[in-house]
Amino acid sequence: MEKQELKAITEIKAGKLIAIASTETEDRAGDSLKVKDWDFVNFMKNPVLQAGHDYRPQYTIGVAKNIRVDGRKVIFEPIFHEITPLAKQIKQMYEEGILRAWSVGFIPADGNKRPKHELLEVSAVAVPANQEALMVEMKSMDKSQEHEIESKLKEFVESNIEERDIDNDENEAPNEEDVHTEEESDVIEETPVSEAPETEEKDFSPWNPQLPSVFAKQFDVREVKPAGLTFENDVFTKFFNCEIKEVFTNTFHVPSPLVGTYLTAVSRIFENYDLIDTRNWSYSGVENPPVYEVIQLTAQESQEFLVEGTMFYKMKGQNSLAVQILPSWSGLMVTLISHNDKREWNKEMLSKVKTWAEENNWLRGQKFALSGKFIQDSARSFDDIVLSKDKIETIKHSLKVVDDGAKSRGLLFYGPPGTGKTMTGKALLSHDSTFIWVSSKDMDRIGAVSALRLAFELSRNLSPTILFIEDVDKWIGGYATDLLKTELDGIQENKGLLTILTSNYPENLPDALLDRPGRFHEVIKFDLPDEETRAQMLFKWANGINEEKALEVAIKTEGYSGAHIKELIDYSFMIMEDENLSISEAIDKGLDKLNSQKELITTIRQSKKGFGTIEMKEGRVISKGNRKKLEVARDAISEVLEIDSTSRQMEDEVSQEDKELRKAIENEIAKEAHITGDDIDEVLVKALQHIVSVSNRTLHARKKQVKK
Repeated sequence: MEKQELKAITEIKAGKLIAIASTETEDRAGDSLKVKDWDFVNFMKNPVLQAGHDYRPQYTIGVAKNIRVDGRKVIFEPIFHEITPLAKQIKQMYEEGILRAWSVGFIPADGNKRPKHELLEVSAVAVPANQEALMVEMKSMDKSQEHEIESKLKEFVESNIEERDIDNDENEAPNEEDVHTEEESDVIEETPVSEAPETEEKDFSPWNPQLPSVFAKQFDVREVKPAGLTFENDVFTKFFNCEIKEVFTNTFHVPSPLVGTYLTAVSRIFENYDLIDTRNWSYSGVENPPVYEVIQLTAQESQEFLVEGTMFYKMKGQNSLAVQILPSWSGLMVTLISHNDKREWNKEMLSKVKTWAEENNWLRGQKFALSGKFIQDSARSFDDIVLSKDKIETIKHSLKVVDDGAKSRGLLFYGPPGTGKTMTGKALLSHDSTFIWVSSKDMDRIGAVSALRLAFELSRNLSPTILFIEDVDKWIGGYATDLLKTELDGIQENKGLLTILTSNYPENLPDALLDRPGRFHEVIKFDLPDEETRAQMLFKWANGINEEKALEVAIKTEGYSGAHIKELIDYSFMIMEDENLSISEAIDKGLDKLNSQKELITTIRQSKKGFGTIEMKEGRVISKGNRKKLEVARDAISEVLEIDSTSRQMEDEVSQEDKELRKAIENEIAKEAHITGDDIDEVLVKALQHIVSVSNRTLHARKKQVKK
């Protein structure tokens, strides 16, 4: 019978990877399989996890532990092995939430000889067919509870094997009325769906301790001879002159910021040993050239390293070691490989690598983003910032935490966009300490929790440190909130570490982060500048303007943020050079241009038929054609805003109007609103007007950069 597939999704719950193999929900193909119709008996004898339904040995990535029925779901615990890079990387992708889906391969029931669907294997896949099988609600358990559950499970399995008769229907899954739901129990009982009868031979050690001992009688891993080795494993067995099971691997992950430091550590630790060869091969065994890259060590220094391949060393005293380096989603995977007899020596070598990296970290005293990209000193200082004297003094006083190695709970900067929060961060770059900049884009690749954990770990190891976490309101929530609270409260002492969080919309911050006084030792509000402050900005930043003209322009710029004033001055300098105008004349002309843009944006926002407030009319649902038009408008706006944001580097100068416009279009696409074609046309006209205004501003900025 031809193998079929039914797919489902998985998630991490309470720190434990729990996967859904199948539900009773109808999938995209229209198939729906009932829990009672599954046959797991043969699968439990060999509960393999595969990658993409490829049954070749090298695509086996682990086992499905404790496969069981819970309510109307079939769930299991994926256990990944550490033998191949493929398995290790797939494991990491599931743990970091990049992959979530699983797919089951099975032989369908035929109603006669095969009354149930026989499960063959479970595979890791990227796209599921069953959209409803989303997660398993698991309550966290401490170690004692876990041991208790495991003990009860073992007793249950053994007692049931002794009591059940071989003539009973072994394959029958629990009836729906017999299966408990998640609401009926605080802890899911890990109940096997079916067991085979006990045999006389009981002195067998099963290869999977969770399986009944009878399965060990039918399958003994110690007696299985490999059909063949992968190219990689064949190389290792020959290099170490042993069987593959005698090869010991020791793997660790190097996050992006530490790649330069750890690759230097590897080269230093093994520099006195003989490098026999360097090879690089794919999972399928195809030989490729070793990959080398120039890695930035500091803002000024760089060096070339192997970033994809395996180095084979012969050590003194006949010790041999292979060092494998492979790219990962967020850094590098480094594996030290040796004979199993040398495992303690292998661990010792890894310890030396880590010790060298900790003692000689290239990042100490550097200014860098969490992605590992180094930040050039902006040459800004507090003299460039127009803030009230008391706020500047508060910020400067907080720097004593860094200088004196004292404890700190952190600062919170909040206020509308463009009011100086990011510029203050740039001024802090000049301080004599390590500076780590964390922005929303750092959360996209590794997630908020991993990013926070890495940021605080680096900050403590590289202290004295300023940790600047930008726009926290954009990504904070869930466990990330709890982690941030823990880090700020100082379970681990934050000596010599000043943490600064910025927020444009503090009202969106979780209550749990602001649930008690004293979580931050200072909270500083960045307001829109008043008339006097705007005049100070113009006089300080517009070189050549007199105080009288600065005050005149300040009166005309009511509601402008500091970023708007800076934009006005930059634009004025550009047209001053292009049109040979004085600074005063250029500012007048630039002000007319920017005011017209602001009026256009205000009109869009206030329009009753504008984005987010389109009048709903009874009539047609958005057609595919009109929906496509909206999506094109959304994508175009997103692209020009991305270019605009990039051209401004890290400054928080993408206006709130820009962000609301993009968000409003997303809302209209998602709502499936009942609107007419005329409404769609008006939406598109306004979107195109905005694209033109933003594009014009961006092109001028690009032109200025080219001239430089």
